Amino acid sequence: MSTELLYTSAPKGLRHGSRGFCTVLTTSGMPINVIGKLESISGYRHLFPPDSPRAGENPVTQAHQRVSLGGQLVSVISRIAAYGTDYSGRTNKLAHHVALDASELPQAGPAWLLQQPTVMRSQWYGQCETPPTGPSIPRGDQPPRICSSWKSVTGDAGWGGVVAEAFAADAGQPFWIVYSLDHQDRLLEMMDESISLLPPSQRWRATFNTFAVNVPPDVDCRVRMVPAGTEEARFATSAGKCVDLTRTQSITTASQWVERARGKLRGDGVSVGTSTGFSAVQDPVDSEGASVWSSSEESASGPPPTPQPPALPDQLRKHSGGRLWWSSLAVIVALLMLSGIWCLSRYWAGLPLLPGGASKPAAPLAVAPPDASVTEPVVSETEEQPTVPTQRLEFPVRYDQKQMLGWVLGNPDAETPLPSPISLRGRLNLPSTLGPRESGETVQASVADPSPVSNAPGALNSATASDGGQASSDRENARRDSAATTESAFKATLIAWGGKAVRLPPAESVRIESTSLANIVGTFQVHPIPDVDPALSASTRVYWRPEGDDLIAISGFDWHADGNSSGDAASGGQAAAYRTVGQSLANLSALFASLQQQSAELPSSFRSIVAPLVLRGNRGRESLVRSLLRSADDMDEIIDEAMAVTDQMQAEVAGQAGPLNKSQQDALLRAVSDCERIVRSAQELEESFHVLQQGWTVDVADLRFQDSDGDLIRRLPLRFHFSW
Repeated sequence: MSTELLYTSAPKGLRHGSRGFCTVLTTSGMPINVIGKLESISGYRHLFPPDSPRAGENPVTQAHQRVSLGGQLVSVISRIAAYGTDYSGRTNKLAHHVALDASELPQAGPAWLLQQPTVMRSQWYGQCETPPTGPSIPRGDQPPRICSSWKSVTGDAGWGGVVAEAFAADAGQPFWIVYSLDHQDRLLEMMDESISLLPPSQRWRATFNTFAVNVPPDVDCRVRMVPAGTEEARFATSAGKCVDLTRTQSITTASQWVERARGKLRGDGVSVGTSTGFSAVQDPVDSEGASVWSSSEESASGPPPTPQPPALPDQLRKHSGGRLWWSSLAVIVALLMLSGIWCLSRYWAGLPLLPGGASKPAAPLAVAPPDASVTEPVVSETEEQPTVPTQRLEFPVRYDQKQMLGWVLGNPDAETPLPSPISLRGRLNLPSTLGPRESGETVQASVADPSPVSNAPGALNSATASDGGQASSDRENARRDSAATTESAFKATLIAWGGKAVRLPPAESVRIESTSLANIVGTFQVHPIPDVDPALSASTRVYWRPEGDDLIAISGFDWHADGNSSGDAASGGQAAAYRTVGQSLANLSALFASLQQQSAELPSSFRSIVAPLVLRGNRGRESLVRSLLRSADDMDEIIDEAMAVTDQMQAEVAGQAGPLNKSQQDALLRAVSDCERIVRSAQELEESFHVLQQGWTVDVADLRFQDSDGDLIRRLPLRFHFSW
């Protein structure tokens, strides 16, 4: 049975005491964790304000995404759109989500379902509701069809097959589509055509979002569409795997998906399996290459497919199969006899059965001079390496709060460029052991701000992979293991990050500031790690500090620079969120100062009403911004105060015995306006700040430490998490 949720700005929400952006409708009995998850995917960005002549061009988000609820992936279809202004006069949105049960998914697919008129809500009538069930889900199916909408937009129906191929591919990176606002009404129909090419059993694996801004990193959304000119569009075109509908592009190698979209192949016999990148999923007949495309000025042709020999007639195939079986058996028997003779001869000669089994030490590995690479010893991923524990480590890298503070104090507006680059830093204290190889889970080792703190247990502000309350003897053993592992790591002379091993550079002094608002600076003796994984920003530097056995990362991101890529689509939304947080903080500080000025001209009865807000602005601008920045994740107190002040001033006006003079009236109107703008700015600050807190993740290749003989000492599978 489907369930639904409606999210918008209202003076009173379903939850007690909620107002502003809140949930106003849910299916009866919806668990609180489901409500929270659906609210988290309700982000929206207005491209044009409500009073703009182009307000009607604001994109409508039509999405099918899969979210984890109770340990299971659940399909959620969504519609999010601009919704004029709310009760306080600020910009509003309306987000409707429908979570679907696996038993009611129509075979026609999610884009078909989103187009059905009785499923998605586009209005709210002002009353909070808890209906007993979600919307009725219609049944339907559709055959594969020629992608005529793709042809009308791009000139080639084959692009629908390229997107179908992206849906079928088992790849972790998103597939981007950049579109003109003139085409936004065609996007859902285009998605439906691409999904129709998939087998019915695979259509609900096709996830997409027609206005993919602020997509949380834990949400499955494969195809992400963004309007041209946005931060996300600039990121998408620089990150690759992008179809730009505003440019002329051509398909240079057509897969069977492309041929189906063009109508040159018929039938449903597509075998969907695991594929890499953009490899097309092939039919049993006529194996072709994957879809390859380029812009018109970059078109290039690849080598033709290798011709295959003709198949043998059935009778010859039968006889040749018998001869092949007997020949294989004879070869196996001969190999077994030769192996036995080999083992017996070495045994009688007093030699170990296998070469290299003696205790004779191996010849030392020649170490390359500084900055020269040597061949990394081959370590099989499947071979058991009990002395080299591995487990994924999350490496938190945080925004520089002082940089944000300085930018805010400069009074940024919509035209003010972002800091260049935006700085992030982090430190990861490496655990003594990473646990069993087969666990594969992500753990949080000790993490901290890279400030000059001691290595005492209480000095790290961290979430630690601990022993969970074991006996003191177990903790003592863990400390001994830690000392042994650290001592072994100190012997590392070679290092490799997904490539060839190179000599670990000598230690150097690095001066690092804390990312917190406190002015803490420290100098560390660290080894710079060369050849940083290319999935990270080109400006990211990583160091290893033997003294504390930890890694230090220093990153800088310039989202306006051409070709910049963070390795994750979520970074595009971070730029917009960073700007909104800074502008909201600057607006709030200015509004509190204005309210303080208006208060001086109000009658005493009104001054006592606005006193709580005026007191906030009395602390000085920098102190006020620092306070707002520390509480940006929860602005309910300020929002409630501002709304209460507005209501009380309006009530006081109604109870006045005599009229106010002209200056008092002007001051009162400005004070009410300031309070309403405080509410709007505080809500925008909180919503955008949550985006920064969520951040984005980048998985990188394993970092390997080796000794001078090339033997593996430690392998670190890392996941960088950039966030506030």
